Amino acid sequence: MRSARNRERRQLREVEAHLAAGRSVVIDNTNPRRETRRGTIDVARRAGARVVAYWFDTRVDDCLQRNRERSGEQRVPDVAIFSAAKGFERPELDEGIHQTFRVGLVGTDAFEVTCLESSHEDSGAERSAAFSVAREGTGS
Repeated sequence: MRSARNRERRQLREVEAHLAAGRSVVIDNTNPRRETRRGTIDVARRAGARVVAYWFDTRVDDCLQRNRERSGEQRVPDVAIFSAAKGFERPELDEGIHQTFRVGLVGTDAFEVTCLESSHEDSGAERSAAFSVAREGTGS
């Protein structure tokens, strides 16, 4: 999607098409703000999909270190990490999310996933729309 003129619009079209075809979808973006998550959540809810957020709870220093280990297009400018951290808004059920998970870094190469919240609402959907939310940095 790097070459798309309007990445967000294209992403929403792709999500909508896959959900309409009965598939589950995973969006791997930082999505640090409620506003950036809203479109995806709306599309998923209209399709009757269960919405799940994975919150990457990481320290800025850890993100900077992991980013230094990347190369090529995988590496992002440090300012992107600081920007995501500054504007972070934790995902909440009142956004239309059915379930939130915290993903924490354990050591240097492992993650621990913990369910934080689940809504009592069950859409009964067989497919899900899941997205990542980076607390500080790139979610790496």
